[in-house]
Amino acid sequence: MRKPKTGSDPLYFAINIDLFGDGIVMFEYAHMDETLTMEEIEARYAPEWVLIAEPETDDMQRLLRGKVVCHGPDGDELLRKATELKLDHVAVRYLGEWPEDMVLIL
Repeated sequence: MRKPKTGSDPLYFAINIDLFGDGIVMFEYAHMDETLTMEEIEARYAPEWVLIAEPETDDMQRLLRGKVVCHGPDGDELLRKATELKLDHVAVRYLGEWPEDMVLIL
């Protein structure tokens, strides 16, 4: 992540939460005024979970671009953060590799 500009940069802030003292950061906020393509998001944030505001999709509802609000290793924490921030329209994506034996139920 880039460092905030000197002075005030109200759209960028980072919070590193080490809840259990084990050195694991729960999530970080990102610079929210920058719209990124999914390729750019994957390049910057893989293999983490990302919370994307203002997601843009194609006709098949495939995610094309959006603004990364926060990212981290815990998807549940990002969903809680989306609720806390009262974001209207978001997407949450995991950018890592899924285990081969994992089954997804829709």
